[in-house]
Amino acid sequence: MELLGLPNIGNTCFLNAILQCLLVLPSFLKKILHQEQLWSSSPFSNLLRCLSDVYRSSLPDSGANQASKADLMWKVKYSLSGYDSKYLGDTQQDAHELLVNMLCQLKEEGMILKTLGVSYTCPVSQLEFQLVSVRTCTSCGRESSTREDYNHLSLDFSPERTLQSSLALTFKGEKVEFKCEGCKGLHATKLELFHTLPLVLVLHLKRFGGPGGWRSWRLLFCFLRS
Repeated sequence: MELLGLPNIGNTCFLNAILQCLLVLPSFLKKILHQEQLWSSSPFSNLLRCLSDVYRSSLPDSGANQASKADLMWKVKYSLSGYDSKYLGDTQQDAHELLVNMLCQLKEEGMILKTLGVSYTCPVSQLEFQLVSVRTCTSCGRESSTREDYNHLSLDFSPERTLQSSLALTFKGEKVEFKCEGCKGLHATKLELFHTLPLVLVLHLKRFGGPGGWRSWRLLFCFLRS
């Protein structure tokens, strides 16, 4: 009986983990598979093609064995090396950094398709959202705001905190240095809020503490909308 899952072709657990997380997101996968006729003819859709092939190799009736799956993993690594050459090596890499690079590469492939006149919707859009940062002058109350685009949210996390309390801490107001354009005051309170929500929110949990000052990172995918 063939083994399920993806083979480790040499310190690739970071890659296997991210692939398995992305390819079980129904909305993300649907955007790739349902638009295959749009991107399949483009020579620049390397990562899209790899993700589609890896997904199909995991299906029960695919007939793929561990050798063919290993070949697919090498193709994924080769595709990623076009974005960052370190992925050609056999050293362990950071899973969170890989996810960010992978999403950036998918965005770039989508932008190329659009320049070719293809009506294509990038799957990364399922993970994207906007935060608005509001600064209120502590002297005169004047407000100013900016918006930024994100595809994940980083949280400080520890065993003493729940996920909810970590989120609350992230969006808690803080006092910052800020030169007011109105009264020339030098301080303001800064508050960040969601302006738009993603379909799936990716949380990057940064864990610090413990004996010896251990630290670790975790990724969590949360469905926010149906």
